[in-house]
Amino acid sequence: MAKAVTRKPKARAKPKPKLTDAERHKRFVDVARDIEASTDANDFDEAFEKVTPRSDGVIANNGSRRR
Repeated sequence: MAKAVTRKPKARAKPKPKLTDAERHKRFVDVARDIEASTDANDFDEAFEKVTPRSDGVIANNGSRRR
C-alpha cells in the first residue's frame, strides 16, 4: 500500500487594512478626475436612464426587452 501524503497548510497572507471613509472618498474623487467624469447631474440622469429598465421592462434607447 502507498503511504498517505500529509501536507502542511499554507500560510495565509495578512489581509489589507480597510480604508477609512476619508481614504475611500479621496480614491473616488481621484478616479473621477482621472476619467474626466462630469459633475453635471443631468449627465448622470441620462446615463442612468440608459442602463436601468423602465417599468414596462424596456431599456431606454435600444428597444430591447429584459429576459
